[in-house]
Amino acid sequence: MKKQETTLRCVTVLAVIAVTCGVLLAVLYPLLYVAPSVSSISDNVTAEELGLSSGESALWKRVDTLNESYVEGKGGSVVMAAETVAADREFVGILIKTKPAAKLGETTYSMYFDRKEDKLFKAVIVEDGATSGRTFEFALSNDKLKNIRPFESYYKVIDGSNDKVYGDFEKPKCGATYTVTAVDNAFRIAADYYYYTYGKGAKK
Repeated sequence: MKKQETTLRCVTVLAVIAVTCGVLLAVLYPLLYVAPSVSSISDNVTAEELGLSSGESALWKRVDTLNESYVEGKGGSVVMAAETVAADREFVGILIKTKPAAKLGETTYSMYFDRKEDKLFKAVIVEDGATSGRTFEFALSNDKLKNIRPFESYYKVIDGSNDKVYGDFEKPKCGATYTVTAVDNAFRIAADYYYYTYGKGAKK
């Protein structure tokens, strides 16, 4: 009987601690959350890639309000967008975070679009949550079926929703399947967000 009372007391204490921590997290998260810096976008593209000379620099301005209808995508979301004008051209940078999956941690990508050409011209892994340390580069080099697309294969005109642009995605078997899936998710999210916010699908 005494053992049951002790067990019940321990369970009750643990339940109270869990509820208290949950409440504190809900209250403090909005206060302690630090939004990503625009440097995550500006630091990962060069002046030359924006058509500027090496001595020039572009001023990136964060977009205050995201297009909420297209922020969430399969496996991740857009967390920030920024814009700049360089060499009389408008550019958009989009920061995407993909959700953890199995042994893959949260991964962050910055994607860059040229508005004049409606074109994705660069993508960078800002924070790599690689599957057990196995990166996207590892996946490419160990892809025996040769069905993993390198970044460059995604750099095409964004002329429709992501399914029309990219088609079906077949998960590879390369020891870093979740890593590759996250990459594909990030490009799809970026394609949708850009198309419906800046591209031909945007409401005028």
